Amino acid sequence: MNINQTILPLALPDGLTLRRATAADAQPLAEFNAKIHGEDPDDAAMIYHWTEDLFSVRETHPTTTPADFTIITTADGQIASSLCTIPQTWTYASVPFPVGRIELVGTLPAYRGRGLVRLQMNIQHQWGDERGDLMQVISGIPWYYRQFGYDMALDMGGGRRYVWERRDNLKHLKKEEEAYTWRRATLNDLPLLQQLYARHCADTLINSVRSDAEWRHELTGHHERSIQFRHWWIITHKTLGDVAYVQFAVWGQNIFVHETAVVPGHSLRAVALYLTRMFKGYVNLRREKVKNEPPITGLLFRLGRDHPLYHAYGRQIDRLEQPYAWYVRLPDLARFIQHVQPLLEARLAESVMAGHTGNLRLNFFRQGTLQLDFAEGKLAQMEPYEKKEMADGDAHFPDLLFNQLVCSRATLAELNETHADCYGSPEAEILLGILFPKAVSRPLGLG
Repeated sequence: MNINQTILPLALPDGLTLRRATAADAQPLAEFNAKIHGEDPDDAAMIYHWTEDLFSVRETHPTTTPADFTIITTADGQIASSLCTIPQTWTYASVPFPVGRIELVGTLPAYRGRGLVRLQMNIQHQWGDERGDLMQVISGIPWYYRQFGYDMALDMGGGRRYVWERRDNLKHLKKEEEAYTWRRATLNDLPLLQQLYARHCADTLINSVRSDAEWRHELTGHHERSIQFRHWWIITHKTLGDVAYVQFAVWGQNIFVHETAVVPGHSLRAVALYLTRMFKGYVNLRREKVKNEPPITGLLFRLGRDHPLYHAYGRQIDRLEQPYAWYVRLPDLARFIQHVQPLLEARLAESVMAGHTGNLRLNFFRQGTLQLDFAEGKLAQMEPYEKKEMADGDAHFPDLLFNQLVCSRATLAELNETHADCYGSPEAEILLGILFPKAVSRPLGLG
């Protein structure tokens, strides 16, 4: 089937029909997703309300409509399979780029193994091309999405645990000694939140970009039981005013902190220590108000492999919990490189290979080839080259390993340690290290 010529609705074998969702599908699809993805009643409720939010049941979602969902129904109208794309913008250093986040991928057990997800993924990829997406991402189960052209190439989550009970970790202050207090953020705080979020992202490569509408959605657009719901609090100094923010969620027996930053010139360590006291008080308050809730026992700063907050705590914070990973698909690698070309040329100009002239031949084996031609430090041309033999090239990347380099999750030397057929010439290794240096990324993704 030529998916580029597919017109929906589309009749499939066995009486199935593939179509776009409509507003009328909100409740049945929410029930379907809760059934497929909910491992227990609490999980099911979080998925149910997330689906409703994407259908704008409460408030209008800033980027997603029912038409961004594909649905496959049976002859009697039952939903057999579905998934969606949540359009959004991320940034690669200072360069914004469009992203399609594939989510809520599910099929009833009786209809699995028929290629229904592959068919929908192909259509969603086509729609992404029409939108101009330079990347698709998925936060999904292990291995599965590799079969659709994705690689787990970008850190997701990970962080460090803080243990209240550790000796010298939690020091209670008398009320008159406490310099800080907190309050819930409101829409009036958007300018401050935007300023602080920029500081939260300052040391990273890839991050999410939020428009004003997306900021409003993050603060007010999620049902409080949705899996995407977050608490947004402003930290206020008693004499200096608003000095920081923290964004967190409560899942099970843990508090997960996803974002935090302080205003320029203020002590991050002072705020960090206050956060531990603040969250301890919050735990005690929830224990009094919510009688049947399991006790909150953990505080996890889910801020990736590195964050200034870790340095503010020093040895008072526990070991690193390894990140999971976003699945990443680059539908047109040359187009992505061209989009971030000014950034790559700026890196080259500040490096040991400033003013470089020469070509870099990238061999992706079965995935094709790409030659980058540089002239006096500028990327003059990109095009595939014809291999004379299987290993013809200056750098070699089996499967989709080059995505790891583009997302700066690993260097070529690190990839070579685990993949002997991923390697390059000495000059190629230096040049690729300049163009794609290893870096921290913390994209949360619009949900």
